[in-house]
Amino acid sequence: MTTQRVAGAWLVSRRSGTASELHAPWPPAGERTRRMARFCDVSARALVIGSTQPARALDAARADSDGAEVVRRRTGGGAVLVSKAAQVWLDLWLPRGDPLWSDDVVAAAHFVGVLWSEALALLGLRGARVHAGRLEKTQWSSLVCFGGRGPGEVVLAGRKVMGLAQRRDRYGAWFHSVALAAWEPRALLDLMALRPEERDSAAEAMSGVAAGLSELLGREAPGSLALVEGALEALLRGA
Repeated sequence: MTTQRVAGAWLVSRRSGTASELHAPWPPAGERTRRMARFCDVSARALVIGSTQPARALDAARADSDGAEVVRRRTGGGAVLVSKAAQVWLDLWLPRGDPLWSDDVVAAAHFVGVLWSEALALLGLRGARVHAGRLEKTQWSSLVCFGGRGPGEVVLAGRKVMGLAQRRDRYGAWFHSVALAAWEPRALLDLMALRPEERDSAAEAMSGVAAGLSELLGREAPGSLALVEGALEALLRGA
C-alpha cells in the first residue's frame, strides 16, 4: 500500500479544545460519507484512558493534583498523557466502502501508519516500519499506550513513534493517531495507581521503547511538531 492511495482525497480541518471536547463523537452525523482528517490542538493537560481500561488503573488524586483532566476515549488501548503543544494528534475518518477500507481490524489501520511513515521520510527520518501484525503485548502495554505495539503503529530504529487506536461502526472507522514531542514515561506513570517500586520498574522498562519527535528531529517541541504536521497535511492534501 502506498501513499498514492492515501493522499489527496481528504477534507482537512483543525480543532482546538479540551481532551474531552476532542473525544466527542466525530464526524457529525450526516458528514460521514467521505474521508476526513482533523488535527487536534488540546488546550489543557489530560490523562486519556482507553475505553475498557478500568478506572482503578489511575490515581485520581494524583491526576487532580497534577491538574490533568481524566478523559475516557471511545477507542481501546492504554493511557496517554496529552498537553498543550506537546504532541501531534491527527484524527482520521474513513467511510465504509472507501478503497482504503478493510473489514480486517488488524489490517484496517495499516494505511494510517503508511501516511505517518512517509511524512517522517519527507523530513529525513527514513526506515520507519509500520507494525502489520496483532498487538505485541508487554508487561505494561495494557496500562500505557506506548508500552506495546499495535496494528498500524509506526516504529523507527526499534522505538515506537506513533500510537494508534480505532473505533468502528456501521458508517466507518475513526482513527486516533498521536506522536509525542518527548517520550517521558515517568510523567504518565506518576498518575497511575502503582506502588513506588512498580512505578520505578515501569519507568526503567519503558525508557527506551518509544521516541519523541523533538529527539528524532533535533528541534524544540514547537518546531518539530510544526514540521510533522506540515508533512502530514501536505500528503493528505496531495500537495
